This record gives sequence, structure tokens and C-alpha cells, in this order.
Amino acid sequence: MLEAKERIRSSLRKQYLQQASSGLGGLLIDEDESDQENHKQVKGMRQNIIKRNTRGSVPGAKPFTNTGKNKMMMMAHMDEAEFLELIYESNEVFESKDDREQASNALLGLRVNKDDWVADDHAKECTECGESFTFFFRRHHCRFCGRLLCENCTKHRIKKQRTCDSCQSAFDFSQNKNDWLAKAQEKEDAEEYKNASSNFVSPCLAFCGSVCQQSKNKLKILNMAYQKDRVANMKRRQLQLWFVFLACCIIVFHSLNSAVLPSRCSKSVVQLSDLTSTRSSYSMADSTCKSSFHPDLDIEKAIRFSSNNSITLPEETNGHVVNVTYSHRIENDALQTASLITGLVFYPLVLLYIYITQRSFTLQLFWLSEIILSLCLLVLLGLCLSYSILYGYLLAGTILMIQVTSAMEMAVSLISSFTTWALYLIIFTALVNAYPESYSLNDFLNHAMEKQTPIVVIAWFAGYVMDTRHREIYLKTESIKKQRLAIQTEQEKNKKLVSLPKIILDGLQEPPYKAPVLDAFGTVLYADIVSFTVFSGKIPAIDLVQILDDMFDMHDILASDLKVDKVKTLGDCYVACTGVLSLNASHAAAMVKFGLGLHWNMRKLNIKWDLAGKGLDGKGPDTDLRIRVGIASGPAIGGVVGGKKYIFDLWGDVVEQAELMESGGIPERVQVSHSTWLRSSKDPNLKFKCRPDAEQEVLKNDGANGPGKRFPTVY
Repeated sequence: MLEAKERIRSSLRKQYLQQASSGLGGLLIDEDESDQENHKQVKGMRQNIIKRNTRGSVPGAKPFTNTGKNKMMMMAHMDEAEFLELIYESNEVFESKDDREQASNALLGLRVNKDDWVADDHAKECTECGESFTFFFRRHHCRFCGRLLCENCTKHRIKKQRTCDSCQSAFDFSQNKNDWLAKAQEKEDAEEYKNASSNFVSPCLAFCGSVCQQSKNKLKILNMAYQKDRVANMKRRQLQLWFVFLACCIIVFHSLNSAVLPSRCSKSVVQLSDLTSTRSSYSMADSTCKSSFHPDLDIEKAIRFSSNNSITLPEETNGHVVNVTYSHRIENDALQTASLITGLVFYPLVLLYIYITQRSFTLQLFWLSEIILSLCLLVLLGLCLSYSILYGYLLAGTILMIQVTSAMEMAVSLISSFTTWALYLIIFTALVNAYPESYSLNDFLNHAMEKQTPIVVIAWFAGYVMDTRHREIYLKTESIKKQRLAIQTEQEKNKKLVSLPKIILDGLQEPPYKAPVLDAFGTVLYADIVSFTVFSGKIPAIDLVQILDDMFDMHDILASDLKVDKVKTLGDCYVACTGVLSLNASHAAAMVKFGLGLHWNMRKLNIKWDLAGKGLDGKGPDTDLRIRVGIASGPAIGGVVGGKKYIFDLWGDVVEQAELMESGGIPERVQVSHSTWLRSSKDPNLKFKCRPDAEQEVLKNDGANGPGKRFPTVY
């Protein structure tokens, strides 16, 4: 991988310019030329001497649209990234999309010709993982290095080309090192997401695109995220609807098996004059166990208690007396079998489906739920074809529930339900033609076609429309989430740019949108570089700024670790406080530890920048960059001032005391006031030593205006 990365860095410009040199008509600067020739050419371009060759020098070429036909080509001022971006994005250099992709592949420095691929018979196992190739575990070639690999080791795609892990890592490295490559990739990702969104709205196109394309395409990722979100949001509603549907199924099955179907009879009519026998077809309207010639006779009860499960009654039809034999259309054994199938197969499958849909969405559970619902449909289809067409109403109702509340992909549920219903209509039509005495054409037309099929069609239409609408809402919701995330990210960036404490920023952003005024007892620290004026004159300005940036960055990290609040920086001075912006019972001890840590930061800074001999006067013991630290504790007032630019600051006598402690302190020591010592001396990890020379030292001479201001006792 390292060799591939190094190859990208070394050949980035040379290979790409060679690929595009013909389109620029010799304008490009060749790295193989001498430095003198390169200097002359660049100088000529800056003086507008060199012009780009017109279209006549290159067959089929066009002038750059952004430069005009006869304008000068000012490219010498561009850096390498801008120059390559201009070439890559120019339609005049690459006449087709294939040419641009070919140049892009050449830019990567990885693409090899097909003739240079490793031969298929070179190895019988993957050169990366060592797995043996089989008929189902096929061999593949990485399009960028030509190695012979397996499916698992070539799962990445670059420009829709199969690639291995090493080449993918090298490609990612090249994108990170080149801004314009990263921008081109972002542009391509945005275009791919746009195309995926247009296909995602249609359930059928989304399913086909997810199945047919590679594993990491935008459409499949978007569709999978939608399914997870859909299942998570509809769990409770789905649970309620399916339990209601299950209760309705129990009632309907019980009514059919115990009341409706046992009351249906078949008739065998025998005409006595010519003894010809006919058998009427079964139908719901004509098969009730009732006779107009015997209205008081309970034919169903008589059949149940008869020895051969049938009775024969004389009836008169068109002046002829005939014997009509009544028998049950469905035998009791068949009804018991249908009840067993319903109780032992259909209900458990529905309960298992309800249990699966309440779990977290995974692809395996998705296909398992699809199989379970397909089995439920097949069970109901078998009941319809074997026993009664009245079971078709339950089949149609189940399809309606699947289309409206199923966790399956809408395209999959459409295919499954359509296949089941088509089989139902086709098989029943064939049975009507083959067994007209057992299957009635009237029943097929009255129930299957007139009543049940419209329910199924409405279910398909409702499911498709609802899923399409949900997909549109999901896209809008995701777009809003991205916008909110972008806004939140920008707000966080703006907060970091504003040098105000978090409690102050929160007060400015919440009603009444005013910065709070703080009045608390806390500890204030001042830290200043010793002889910074002398030091700043010894080093370049850019190094000075970088050293200060590193120093303040180290201080900020230490302050965050010790829960110390940064107030501001004044040139090379660092100001911090504890107990003012946030509650801290041991604010004095924490600030003393922070002051000691600042000296450790300075030692690390001296080692990093090799600052030995650049301190105070550059001689004696003061050879390194050092700081003085002063700390004082007392009541302080904090607030935000300023109109266009907000600044947080502290006021009070404690601030002045801390500044005096710093100015009169000793480098590489922490000088604290008496109040700070009283509040931090109880910490067992801290030790203090009194400064006799500073005790009761007069800051100003006593005069006519009264006694001068004195230092407090310092430690």
C-alpha cells in the first residue's frame, strides 16, 4: 500500500500532463525540460507572450470557453491543484466521458492494462486471503493493480471498476492529499445521490436498483436506511393492526367452519319418467339446505342424523315428481381438517411474523418475514381451492393487510401477492372447466371476480401509493436533517470562533437573549512570558505567531483537563479564572495546579521549538523561554462588553492582585496571594513557601498623599 501511495505522489503531475498534453497544443510545462527552459516559458506566460494554439493545431479542438478565442492563456500563476482542476474539468481537453475517466485513472497512477493482469491459471487461490477458487467462489482481477483476487477481496469500486483494499486505500489517500480530487469526488457523490433519490421514490425501481447493483451503491444504502426507519416507526401501529386482524380471522374462520359451510348442501335430482340422473353444480345461492315443498323440515339436521349423511325427498318440478337427494357439500371431516390447518399452521405463522417484525430490522429478518407471509398466503390459497371459495375473502383481507402494514419491501410484497392471486384465479378457472359438478362457475364469478378481486386491486393501489408517499416524506425529512446538521455544525464553528465562555454564549442564545452578569468569589490567574519584547525580536514573525499559537493551545488543553475557565489573552499574557463561571469548591487549589502545569507546558514548548538561548538576553541561566505566574483569590465581577465585537472580562480588586502577583513573581514559580494560600493549603498535593523578600514590600513610596500601596503576603 505504501508503494502505491508513493507512486501516486511521484506520478501525479507527470502522468496527468502527458495524458492531456495533446489537447493543450504544447502549452503545458514539461517536467523533463531544463530549469532554464521552464523559467523562460513561465516568464513568457506572465508577460503575455505565449498564446495558446488555436483549434487548427489540434484536430477537433475548441478554444477554452472561459478565456475567449484570442485571449491570452494566463496559467503560470496557478498552483498545481488549480492547474490540474482546470484540465480535468475542461470539456475541450477531453472530448468524451470515456477520455475523462481514462485521464482520471491515469492520474491515480494505479490503472494497468488488461494485458498486464495476472493470468487466470497463475494461482488457484486468492493472493490476498488464500481462499481457493471454486465454481461459485469465482476469481476476479483488481482493475488497478491486476492481481488475482476473490469476490470478498475486490468488493470496492472506483469509477465503477472493481478494486482491492490496497488500491482503495491508495485512492483515498490521493483524495485526502489533493483538494480538487476530493471536490470532484464530492461532486460525483452528489450526482449519484441525486440519481438514487429519483429512483428511490418508486418502490419497484428502488428494489431493482438495490438488488441489481453492487453492494455499496447510494440507492441500496438509501433504501436500506428507509426500511429501517419505516420498520422502527410503524412497530406499534403494526402490532395493533395485526392483532386486530388476527382476532377478525378467528371470528371469520369460526363462523365459516361452524355455521356457514355446514349449512350448504348439494342436490342430486332424479326424474322418475325417464330415470335420468343429473347433479346440480354447487353454488352459494342454490345450495342452502332448504326445500319449498318441505318448509317445516330441518334438512340439515336430518342429514346430520342420517346413516349415509344424505336424505331423499320427493318434489314436483314442471308437473313431474322427482326424487331429490340432499347431502352436505363439505363433509364434517373436511371441515375438521380445515380447522386444524387454520389453528396449527395459519395462526402460528401470523404470530411468528408479528414477533419478527417487532425486532430490529436486518436483511435476514426481512427475507424471513417475506417467506412467512408467503406461506400464510399459500395456506389460505390451499383452503380456497380445496374446501370453499369463501376462504378467498380471508385471502383478500390478508393481502390487504400485507400491502398496508407489512415490513416487507413494497415491490416484494406486490410480487408475492400478485403471484398468489394469479395462481388462485388460474387454478380455480381450470377446476371449474375440469370439474363442473364440484366447482361452480357462478361462485367464481360472484365471489372471486366480482367481490374478492376488487379488494386485492385496491390493496395493491393503496400500498403502492402509501409507500411512494412515505418515500417522498423520508427524502424530505432526511434533507431537513442534513440542513439542520449543517446549520448546527456552522453554529458550533461560530461558537468556537467567538471567544466567550459557554455559559455566556448560552445566555446570549436563550431568552431574554442577554449576557448574564457574574458576581462570585473565585480565583484569577495571570501568566506572562519573561522579556517577551526581547524574544520577539530574535525570531521571524511567522515563527513567533506559531510559537504563541502552540503555547496557548497547550494552555487551553490543560485548562480543559483541570476545569479551569479561560478568560482571554492579552498579547503574550494568559488570563484564566476558576469559581466564577462554574461552581468549584476547590477553585484555589485547582488554579495553583494549573499554574504549575503552565511551567511544564513551557518546557515542552522549548524542546519542540529548540528555544535554548533565545530567552532573556540569551545568556546566563535565563536561556529558555519562561513565564511568570501570579494567582489571587477574592470577589470578582464578570460580564460581556462591546457592541460589534463581544468581549468577556473580569473586574475587581482580585484581578489587580493577580496582575501584581505576576509582575512581581519569579520565573518558573507560581506566586499566590495570602487569600489563595488559605484556600489551597489544605490540598495534600501542594506545598508552599513564603517569600520573605516580598512580604510587606511597598509598591509606591510613602509620600504626602499617604502611605503607598503594599503587596499582600505572597507565597
